[in-house]
Amino acid sequence: MSVKFIEISQDAACILENKNEDCSGVFTAGIQSCLIYIFKTTEADILIHDSGQLHMKGIYNLVKKYGELKKLTVVYGAGLNSTNQSRYPKLVKMLEIAPDNIDVKSSDYGAFSLCFDRENGINLYPDNSVPAGVTPLPEKTKVETIIEINNFFLPVNVQSLPVDIQYRNSSFTNSTKLKFPIKKLLKTVQEQPKYFFQNIAFLKKGHDHKLYVLPPAILNLTNKYKVSKFMFSALTPLDEVQQIQSFNEFVNK
Repeated sequence: MSVKFIEISQDAACILENKNEDCSGVFTAGIQSCLIYIFKTTEADILIHDSGQLHMKGIYNLVKKYGELKKLTVVYGAGLNSTNQSRYPKLVKMLEIAPDNIDVKSSDYGAFSLCFDRENGINLYPDNSVPAGVTPLPEKTKVETIIEINNFFLPVNVQSLPVDIQYRNSSFTNSTKLKFPIKKLLKTVQEQPKYFFQNIAFLKKGHDHKLYVLPPAILNLTNKYKVSKFMFSALTPLDEVQQIQSFNEFVNK
């Protein structure tokens, strides 16, 4: 095999068809509250990294395209939340797979990466370590930014994201796209003063990757309040005051 492992991101899928002799497995990182599904069908091995926002029917339809389902392996870590914990039993029911053909693996890791080897099974790595032989996802930071924006700007627990197929037919698809136009994203910003700093922080990241062009007023606020730190951290009481001031400054322009 010319490629050892290929990498996919969160909310994405890799399809390794039986005829694919170029790749021996799949690698994915950033697993915390997510679920990893590995479907073995009569035609392919399919790995999906599910944040909990993927459309369940979309997962079902994808798996059914590749013949009869022979085995399902589910992997999760210590950070699995209650909402995601209820997802895979629903998927099992939809797929009508027998309990003897389901393998559930749990890990004590809070954050980890996973490597699926078609011949040797699954290996887990703490702290998102990357093993040797992984071919990185092309334009990885740009793709991850698109995935983050698509996920973050969905309504809470709506579970409607389409599965992003990042690898199939022995090649990367390079097809990850924004779900919403910038006009819709900006409308959401105006409707959510409580999340103003987080929203514009994620939008600035997309702007930096040239996914769209943000209005100068928002760019100025992202720099003035250094909002990037709020993408994954809570606001202090002082930050909340500044957020209200910043939002009012934005809407009154």
